Amino acid sequence: DTAQGSADATGTPEVVEEDAVPPPAEEEEAADDTAKGPDGDDEEEEADPEERIHKLIVSMPMVAAGEIPFDMVWADLLEAGEAVLQASDMGTWPSLGWKDRAELESELRRGLEARGLGTIARGLTREQAEILLDRMDELADAMSVVVDREDVPQSASRPTSSKKELIVAGPVCRRVQLELSHGVVSVGVAVWEHESGSLDIVDQQGFFLPAVPASKI
Repeated sequence: DTAQGSADATGTPEVVEEDAVPPPAEEEEAADDTAKGPDGDDEEEEADPEERIHKLIVSMPMVAAGEIPFDMVWADLLEAGEAVLQASDMGTWPSLGWKDRAELESELRRGLEARGLGTIARGLTREQAEILLDRMDELADAMSVVVDREDVPQSASRPTSSKKELIVAGPVCRRVQLELSHGVVSVGVAVWEHESGSLDIVDQQGFFLPAVPASKI
C-alpha cells in the first residue's frame, strides 16, 4: 500500500475536523458590553430618582415616515399642548421643562419628524415623570420615561429647596380677596408687598389694612 497516512486508497486527502474553539472570555465580555451600550451599564439604574434628569418621551415612527402629519398629532392628540399642561402637577410650562408652549411644539416637532421620537417633558424627577405618564391616558402606551443628563433645562439643573423663595419688598398693584374676622370675605387692592409675603391692602370701603398675612389672602 503506497498511500500516505494523510490520504485514502483513492488518493483523496483526508479532512481532519477539529472541535470548534470557543472565543476567549475577553471577547464574550466585550460583546456583552456592546449590547449594553457605550457605558456598559444601564444609565437609568444608576440615576438618582430625585435627580431632575428624567424626561417623558413619545414614540411615533409614523410621523417620521410621513404617514401621519405632526400637525395632526399636535392639534388632535395633544390638544396643542393642553393635554400635557393639564396633566402636570404645577400646570405651568417651566414645570414641564419648557419656556412656553412654542418651545414644546418646536422641540417635539423636530424630534418626531426626524426620528419618530419626541420629548414631552424634561428636567423631572423619576416620580414626577411617572405621574405625568400615568395621567396621559391612552397616549401613555406610546410614551416612556428615560434618563437624559444632556437635555436638562437650566432651571432644573439648580438644586431644589423646600424653602419658600425670598419675596422682595416693594410696591404692587393687584386685586385680592381676603378673609376678615368671623369668616367675612372682602376684596381690595394690594399696594405693597413685604418680604414676609404679607400685603398692605386698601379694601373696597377705602380702609387701609397694613401687613395682612398671606394666609388671609
